Amino acid sequence: MSLLWLVMALLVADGGDGLRFEGSVAAGGGYDTSLLVAPGSGAAGSTVATAGASGGAAVDLDDAASLYLGARLDGAAFPELDGLDRSGAGIEASLCWDVLDPVALVLTPSATWNWYSDPARNGASLSVRLTLRAKPLSWLVVRAGYGHQLATAADPVHGLDLDRVFGGSSSASAVAPGSRSPVPASAATRPSIANPPCRSAAGRRRAARRSVPPRT
Repeated sequence: MSLLWLVMALLVADGGDGLRFEGSVAAGGGYDTSLLVAPGSGAAGSTVATAGASGGAAVDLDDAASLYLGARLDGAAFPELDGLDRSGAGIEASLCWDVLDPVALVLTPSATWNWYSDPARNGASLSVRLTLRAKPLSWLVVRAGYGHQLATAADPVHGLDLDRVFGGSSSASAVAPGSRSPVPASAATRPSIANPPCRSAAGRRRAARRSVPPRT
């Protein structure tokens, strides 16, 4: 409900112009060799399948900065291991700043409730990420950054409080204007947040210019 009031406040502040819907769906798969099946046990490996969908509203704060607020559903399945299959629902935000074309800095907090096939793992997760994002090509997005996550569980032994440095790349795609990049396959038993949307007014103008075919 608080998210709804915040979106409504953005609508009033923006005068009803410039507010954009942003949404995405994604699916992936992979293999992870470092899954934590039980506290104190060694790491185990499994194939993993992931899927997610998200949607929300974004508004330009100025020519180089934008703010996104939205909701997300996602999940992961681990066929070779018991108790780790997960579904999650939550809210997320991202504050994006175009540092220098094609580089952007994105701050992304999120809150999620997770349901596992092992009920002892069920609980809430709070995350924040600081991401440096570059788009050297129209179809390629490269990311690197730092993230912190605090996760609770019905059985406290499954709780998490961790920091991590991450990096990766993905192909850019979208299902709505103000595109979001697809979620990469993630084999972590802990929940992960989507790649944050980041498309300021200046960034959208650059994308529009790139999409115009050259004159012959």
